[in-house]
Amino acid sequence: STHRRFRHARQVEGESYRYVADWVGPAIRELATCPGFRADPTWIARTLSPPITVSRARKALQMLCDLELLVPNEHGVLRPSQADVVTPPEVLGLAVHEFHRNVLALATSGIERFEPEERHYTGATVAIPTSLLPEIKRQIHTFALHLVDLCERAEAPADQVLQVHITAFPLSRRIPED
Repeated sequence: STHRRFRHARQVEGESYRYVADWVGPAIRELATCPGFRADPTWIARTLSPPITVSRARKALQMLCDLELLVPNEHGVLRPSQADVVTPPEVLGLAVHEFHRNVLALATSGIERFEPEERHYTGATVAIPTSLLPEIKRQIHTFALHLVDLCERAEAPADQVLQVHITAFPLSRRIPED
């Protein structure tokens, strides 16, 4: 059960760049786990925050269906398939960079768009030995997987999609010892 989503992941090709690079596809796929989800581009366009165009919602919905990341259930309602996406190595670099640029821009705009009780920003500025960086990365990764597990175990039905983005980056060059 630990990290079930990642063990059952599947690789997607072709349109996988679009899925990985743009926040809209993953957001719609997560939105589809909510009981009130409607596979209607107009509803999706105004439900996402910030709102997107109906055309963009329609294209993203079609992409998710083409990639079989959304599939009809026994009642014909679109729901996420059991598999999650693992980015093929040839797609990973540029697509992931574009995704992070987009999400960090959304985080920046969220400072003004959301009330403090709707969002959370925190950070720490610390001096480290460079040798500690691999452990810091491992801790961040472990924390992110813990959050995924926490959300999957929630007893209440999902009613919102949340982006949690944890960053660590240098604010200085390495200082050589004298």
